[in-house]
Amino acid sequence: SSHLSYVSFSGTGWSCSFSAPNLVCSYSGSLNSGQSVTLTIVGRAVTAGAVVSNTATVSASGVPPVSSNTVSAQVEYRVWAPIVRRSP
Repeated sequence: SSHLSYVSFSGTGWSCSFSAPNLVCSYSGSLNSGQSVTLTIVGRAVTAGAVVSNTATVSASGVPPVSSNTVSAQVEYRVWAPIVRRSP
């Protein structure tokens, strides 16, 4: 989204490279059926009040493309707002 700027990523076994507007990440390990891994991506809002929408695409090598194999991604947004205290 043009309303976000990339800040950082974290996750054990992950490597990522950013070339606007894309962030491409690879996992160096392997997963058995039912296992999962976590990748956290941090972005910064650059446009106040903007609607942000992004897409995550997941692929796996060595997985036959049959309907019983499922690969999914969950995209979660967390927004932190500064706390402003005013004196009485």
